Amino acid sequence: MSDSNNPSKGIALLLSFFMGPFGGDKFYVGENTLGIIQLVLTLTFVGMAISVPWSVLCILSLLIAIALGGQAFMYPGVNWRKDTNFDKIIMGII
Repeated sequence: MSDSNNPSKGIALLLSFFMGPFGGDKFYVGENTLGIIQLVLTLTFVGMAISVPWSVLCILSLLIAIALGGQAFMYPGVNWRKDTNFDKIIMGII
């Protein structure tokens, strides 16, 4: 797979920030099973207690990965696209 087909950390960060509890970032990076689990958890009252902190950890993971240029610890199997200025701008906004 070429680098242009790999997911961007900046877009994943945006999706995690706005749609994190619904698993939007998980669907974007290709982790559909985790996305479905997070979506189902969000749709239940009790599951929100798991889903919301999970999405906050994903946001922090992506922020740290963009700032330090490493792998996001909440996305261990994802082959990311090389960081760009767009990723750093999104990190700065969020």
